[in-house]
Amino acid sequence: MKKITALLLAFIICLCAVSFNAFAAESGNFGNLSWRIDGGVLTVSGNGAMEDFNVFELGQWHAYSDSVTSVVVEEGVTSIGGFAFLGFDNLQSVSLPEGITSIGDFAFQSCGALEQIDLPQSLVTVMSGAFSMCGALKSIELPAGVTQLEEAIFEECIALESVRFNCTLTSIPPFTFDRCNALAQVYYSGSAEEWESLTANLAYGNSALENAELSFGTDEDNSSESSEDQTAYLKGDVNDDGVTDNLDAAFILRHDAMLAVLTGEALAAGDVNGDDRVDSLDASMVLKYDAGIVEKL
Repeated sequence: MKKITALLLAFIICLCAVSFNAFAAESGNFGNLSWRIDGGVLTVSGNGAMEDFNVFELGQWHAYSDSVTSVVVEEGVTSIGGFAFLGFDNLQSVSLPEGITSIGDFAFQSCGALEQIDLPQSLVTVMSGAFSMCGALKSIELPAGVTQLEEAIFEECIALESVRFNCTLTSIPPFTFDRCNALAQVYYSGSAEEWESLTANLAYGNSALENAELSFGTDEDNSSESSEDQTAYLKGDVNDDGVTDNLDAAFILRHDAMLAVLTGEALAAGDVNGDDRVDSLDASMVLKYDAGIVEKL
């Protein structure tokens, strides 16, 4: 707790000290990666790992943190650096590609508008405080490949209601779910016996786990979910934020221009007109819906 609080204080001091240049370019290079901002969408592309930011010298895209509503990390990037999107108050959606293996310290701390994030199956390591103080985050699903969790990852995620551990762990570090008082449902892919062993000496700051309703990979109820429930999606809602609006249209246009790639349910949701293509025609329909010109898609 002291570590997280101290870092937040440092972050506030840092924000007060940084002078944001109104004429700064809305694109640039960061290590071996490049980035650009267009219409509130921050796109990061390139090949290899993202460098960690220095919390006392935040730069690059942090100058636009208030205006960014969506982050798209493109295929080829293999990690999210420490402090990468710290304090992006208006960030509503994040797209991470397969190939991301680690998320760095405090990478998404204090992203207060972020309600959901889909973590790639390639993910292995989540570092300290990565999603701490994301006050709107409602659910999280940890992929099967995750083997390392650091402390305080979801500390003070006060709206967090459900967690799915599709991975099996050897420990749950201190403060991982500290002050997650809304946590009501926990799924663990292992057995009840394995969970009991995991939580027998549960580290401090995880009492929310003890109060939640538990289910396990061996439960028949968990393995018999209908395919309809598993594949349900909202037409046009390609960023999976629960609404169909101009942000989704922007994602569709980027896909049509081959600047981003929609896959899975996002691709299915993007085919608004049902012609087995996701293109500008679908984006046009989404914009009409968002403007109230058409009542349904």
